[in-house]
Amino acid sequence: MKRTACLMILLLLLVNGRIYAAGPSLSVQVGITDHSIHATGAISSGSGQQLTFMITEPNGRVAAVDQTVSGGMGEYHFHFPLDGRQRGLYTVSIGGTGIHQPVVEQILYPATNEEEEPPLRIFTLPPSIHPSASLALGAADLRHVIWKGNPVSAYQVPAEQFGNALRHAGQTAGSVDIYIPAQQEHYTVVIPMSPLISSISEEGIKSLVIRTSQYRYELLLPELKRLGAMLEGGTKDGTETKDLLLWVRMGAVTEQEKSVLLQQEGWRNQARLLTPVAQFELALGTQAGMPIATPGIEKLPAVQSLLLSEAGEADRKTGISYDARTEQFEFASARMQTAEDGSVTAVFERKGQGIYTVIDWEKNFADSHRHWAEHEIRELASSLIIRGVSDKLFAPEAELTRAQFMAMLVRGLGLSADQAILPFPDVGKTDWHAQAVQAAFQAGLTDGYADGTFRPDQSVSRAEMAVMLARALSYTDLQQNLKEAPSSYSSFRDREAIPEWAGPSIEELLSLGLMEGMEASYFGTAELATRAQAATVVYRFMTKAGLLEEETYIQN
Repeated sequence: MKRTACLMILLLLLVNGRIYAAGPSLSVQVGITDHSIHATGAISSGSGQQLTFMITEPNGRVAAVDQTVSGGMGEYHFHFPLDGRQRGLYTVSIGGTGIHQPVVEQILYPATNEEEEPPLRIFTLPPSIHPSASLALGAADLRHVIWKGNPVSAYQVPAEQFGNALRHAGQTAGSVDIYIPAQQEHYTVVIPMSPLISSISEEGIKSLVIRTSQYRYELLLPELKRLGAMLEGGTKDGTETKDLLLWVRMGAVTEQEKSVLLQQEGWRNQARLLTPVAQFELALGTQAGMPIATPGIEKLPAVQSLLLSEAGEADRKTGISYDARTEQFEFASARMQTAEDGSVTAVFERKGQGIYTVIDWEKNFADSHRHWAEHEIRELASSLIIRGVSDKLFAPEAELTRAQFMAMLVRGLGLSADQAILPFPDVGKTDWHAQAVQAAFQAGLTDGYADGTFRPDQSVSRAEMAVMLARALSYTDLQQNLKEAPSSYSSFRDREAIPEWAGPSIEELLSLGLMEGMEASYFGTAELATRAQAATVVYRFMTKAGLLEEETYIQN
């Protein structure tokens, strides 16, 4: 009796659907009998209507895509045999041409008496940040299209339903939430720009979210709508508004692409990848799959999320992103969110596209063992924020150059240069620090010296290090995340030696606990900073500001 009841358990995933839209609707009942999934119901538009069914197995593989035609009263029936197939949670997607409320359901195919029964759980959507207007995309929305000359399968968002969702999101100060339940390696979603451009007056819309079981991509609508306003009359090449499409692609790169991306990384054989190497792409194009040059679209603010596959076994979880200019992976600040079921998602708040993954790797240097800054050096090196003077040595007591300290800050903040113009005559295009110094200048972390030079190879003083670090705080507006404690350098015996240009920065960092004196009564403002001291202040800055790994607990 218990087993019979289990066979009929239905775990229903009800997506809010294609809201407020006129058109045919579906009724459906899904169950498992005789080792087959049965779906029966009716379509409101009556007979002769074509319906598409997609079955996704528990491992995420699409097992079947089939079609049927409704009968005289709009009724339909579909069955899918399960003999010999794996036990677990199956996804059934039902839709069709003109159907504005496709159905996405999940049903459990329980274990046999001889097998261990899987724990029964309610399936829920991954959490959304805002109240949302949801669109569920399934087999009926798949199209074979061309993108940049290559054939791809893409989910096409219907324009009318997307417009309705935008209006609803504007009324409720929520998000438009596009959800794809099918599990795939890569997803292409094609979104019409015309409804977005028409909704420019809807000020309450928060964001546009495209999500699957493993990936989540959120674009902030205020920024996206500014792009829409620019395109209201079409593009410079004559493409009309009605023909403009937003192409969103996300998913794992191929094994060959991954091998090429990782070939220069010294850690590739020691580190463990906790997620696929995933690429998020955003582009404006046409139905013919031709991209349209759109300045600024690659820099639209976005939130990219990856589900970690082996988070529970990881000692550390470090988010990294690929820099095409250096052809290397760099540190990328990621918030680690832990759900009720123990799953962990890495959340990157970055520009609109990029290549990301999360690694578990520990880097140790022989000359830092039992050093007073061993912990800080190890954590920053393992996060790709600092590098040694060689693969095995860090030289913690060596002096630090201005270029080296600036590179630490730039890597930690994830800064990149927007222009190719070098601001200082003593920094050449081929210098290893050129990109870091350029990015730091554009972010306001440094102005150089009064004579216009940067002096990259000059050792950095503790006073200069304090000013650069305080400017990094100001750039990121992270002071609000830090707790201040009353402090002043007036008690230091070398207070008179602290220059006026460095005083406010030193006092701020002392109050926030990011710097301290060389001794209880001596700051050492004119002394040259060591590599260990620099690692310590950068580590304090990044951890207190939440830029290094931050674990939070969320409910699904």
